[in-house]
Amino acid sequence: MLFRSALPVGLKEMYKQANLFQVYPNPFTTKFTIELSNTNEPVTIELYNVIGDVIKKQITSESKTSIDLTAYSSGVYFVKVSTTNGSDTKRLVKN
Repeated sequence: MLFRSALPVGLKEMYKQANLFQVYPNPFTTKFTIELSNTNEPVTIELYNVIGDVIKKQITSESKTSIDLTAYSSGVYFVKVSTTNGSDTKRLVKN
């Protein structure tokens, strides 16, 4: 029987996942930008509030994506970017 794991098995894989994307500015006031690192495949971007509710979700193939949160209140948010090779989550602060 063959088992596949989605968990990284070494430092190289962990480093790749940790550098999947950059997000700026942080903190932000109305919108922020997600810049993907070395991916040519579509990615799923999910934005969570502090209690874990998904408040935005989109699929993109663009290397840079801006997300506008003008309609949302100030606070802490989490952005998760997922590819077929794994995912990474970063914390954001809206002023």
